[in-house]
Amino acid sequence: MYILGIVEGHNSSAALLKDGEIAAVCFEERLSRLKNDFGYPTRAIEFCLASENVSPDDIDHVALVTEKLPLAQVAVKREATFNVSDYLREQNDYWKPKLIEGIDVDYLDLFKDKVNWDDFPYEISTKEFDRTSFTEFKKIRIETIKKKLSKSDNQIHILNHHLAHSMYAIFTYPECYEKDLLVLVSDGYGDDCSSSVGTFKNNVFEFVSKSVGSGIGRIYRYATLLLNMRPGVDEFKVMGFWLLIQKNFILGQFTSN
Repeated sequence: MYILGIVEGHNSSAALLKDGEIAAVCFEERLSRLKNDFGYPTRAIEFCLASENVSPDDIDHVALVTEKLPLAQVAVKREATFNVSDYLREQNDYWKPKLIEGIDVDYLDLFKDKVNWDDFPYEISTKEFDRTSFTEFKKIRIETIKKKLSKSDNQIHILNHHLAHSMYAIFTYPECYEKDLLVLVSDGYGDDCSSSVGTFKNNVFEFVSKSVGSGIGRIYRYATLLLNMRPGVDEFKVMGFWLLIQKNFILGQFTSN
């Protein structure tokens, strides 16, 4: 059995599983040469299929991650195309009017300089979308898979964002079948959630708790922006910065003593 996994968010990618084993993995940025590429990973999918010498007809199931993926963010390829000035423009010209002043701003119009509709891999009949057009874009994503990979509805599965994170944590644990597991996920945001706790017992996973108010990832994201770096991209620099401070503090403590 072949299962094709697809990520359409930032760092879009594809993975091909053969009878439960990873056969091929590829990030779209490796082939498009656009760092942190975003959206349907056409090249990565082609690479995975070619690596196993299979065609779309050989794929039994296709799994996509994130149920509520915003078309507007995919269209502008946010993490791939934004610089620090763009992130500040997003805060000042989109979020401030929307959250503080109660003014609706067209996200796609605001960032029309970032959108290339001619190279957009999804077929859309209208461009009247905003950051919350989740239901409409979900239908478009499914229709795209049906057309590009010749799949039927029962072969296409869109998974909850935090469920996907949890499954990764579980199945990369060496003895995942031998022990009961408690799984914690904390990220920026995905499918109305920024933190979740679940249990894995007898090969069954169940969410115990979810929260949208504990976004450690968001704290890192905007601390990164405050340091004049790109959120969603440069966090590793921020982590290294704090590690350096801690190291110097500890060395200073030992030196002073």
